[in-house]
Amino acid sequence: MKNQNETPYTKEGRELYKIRTGKKSILARADELLSLHLSELIGKRLTNTKYNFEYFLNRAYAFNRDLGKCRICGLPVVYFDVHIHHIKPNLPIEQVNKVPNLVTVHKQCHYLIHSNNNCSGLETGIRNQIFKFREKLGIDS
Repeated sequence: MKNQNETPYTKEGRELYKIRTGKKSILARADELLSLHLSELIGKRLTNTKYNFEYFLNRAYAFNRDLGKCRICGLPVVYFDVHIHHIKPNLPIEQVNKVPNLVTVHKQCHYLIHSNNNCSGLETGIRNQIFKFREKLGIDS
């Protein structure tokens, strides 16, 4: 039977949904990602030109598509630890911020992608994912 109190419009209803399904509602996940600080910087043109309004909007879509999980390690990402990685950052500006070019990763996983650090101590699956993303960036592993 449907619990009439389970609704996305109240805090209690969202909590009931979270308890029943074990996951947050999409609305909650996207809202946590939107940062007023970043939108101010973009509006004042104080960021790299790659980080424009399209990036600001599409990162929430990428986060929801990835179900709030890191594409490297597969663990859930919380709003204070989320980075949105550009798979191919050198694409033209009209393509670089499209959702298919964006992936959700943990801050630490993002640093591993962009570094030349040795990943031999990591799990094979995680190491392979890092190498895959490094390859697309043109970084030798």
